[in-house]
Amino acid sequence: MTVDVSPITVLQLSDLHLFADANQELLGLNTSQALDQVLEHVALTTDPDFILLTGDLAQDESEAAYIQIQNKFSNFQIPIYAIPGNHDDPDLMAEFLSQSPFINARNFVAGGWRFILLDSSVNGQVQGSFSAQTLSRLAQDLDDSQEPVMLVMHHPAYPVQSQWLDQIGLENREDFWQVIDRSEQVKLVLCGHVHQDTPFARNGVQYFSTPSTCVQFEPHSENFVVGQQQPGFRLLTLNGDGTFSSTVERVALSQSVNLQATGY
Repeated sequence: MTVDVSPITVLQLSDLHLFADANQELLGLNTSQALDQVLEHVALTTDPDFILLTGDLAQDESEAAYIQIQNKFSNFQIPIYAIPGNHDDPDLMAEFLSQSPFINARNFVAGGWRFILLDSSVNGQVQGSFSAQTLSRLAQDLDDSQEPVMLVMHHPAYPVQSQWLDQIGLENREDFWQVIDRSEQVKLVLCGHVHQDTPFARNGVQYFSTPSTCVQFEPHSENFVVGQQQPGFRLLTLNGDGTFSSTVERVALSQSVNLQATGY
């Protein structure tokens, strides 16, 4: 029986890349100031029910970076859920991002949807991967789910058509696909990592990556190229019947990135 629930709005922010020193720059851009401007825009233009932070919250795995994040989001009166990326320290995240408005949950229901948050980070490497235990737990979660499901992860489980980025995505995506292919409940998969808006569809499942709140990467590039696009975020409207809509909004910054950079 379909549950009659009101649509909900979900805000996805990704790849904040904050440093211990709030004045430090990434490729010529102050990531702390960039996040401040994005959050100002969010506060003025959106009214989400909750926020998803999809990894690479810190650039340097420092306590001070997570304390900054804690402070920057402290005024939000809605739940915030965060997952780690390859630049993060999951233990520090759990320590510093566990008090309101942050909620340390990996499986929850809202608006008639089930949200399953997955940690694809692997200590010491840029690429992502899921352990056999994680995939087994995901399979059980999906078997137990009666609601439409959104999966949330950092690394993309699909080719984004940028050669250098496709080499550092999810390493065992075929194993991941074998699990979700068994479930008709999975409707959406959100990720970060690639600093781009790259939609992808497979077997009735819609995948989205989302722009970074700071530096962007040029789409369809063979090698590392800094993008000229502005930072952004994703808004999703989810209906209780499993349908949804999604948009990306960009935020014009008062600072510019070093477009000549060849890596970071």
